[in-house]
Amino acid sequence: MARRISAVSLWYDSLADEDVIDANRFKRTRRPKVRRNRSQTTALTRDEARALVAAADADHGPARLRTAAFIRVLVHTGSRIEEAT
Repeated sequence: MARRISAVSLWYDSLADEDVIDANRFKRTRRPKVRRNRSQTTALTRDEARALVAAADADHGPARLRTAAFIRVLVHTGSRIEEAT
C-alpha cells in the first residue's frame, strides 16, 4: 500500500510540476508505517550471479560484448536496470 500511495503521489508531483494540476492532492495523505531495515526485494545468490555472467559471456551476435558488459555492471554495482540505463 505504501508503494502504491508513493507512486500516485509522485505522479501528482510531476503533474503539478508541469502545471497540469494546481497541487499534489496526495501530499498530506497518511501512509502506512514501513520498516526501513526490511525489504521484499530479492537478490541473486552468488551462484545465480555467476551463471548470469557466464550466460552473457556465452551469448552470440553483434550485441554480445555490450550485453556482457551491461550484465557485469548490474552484478558488480547492484544497481537496478532503470538506474543503469
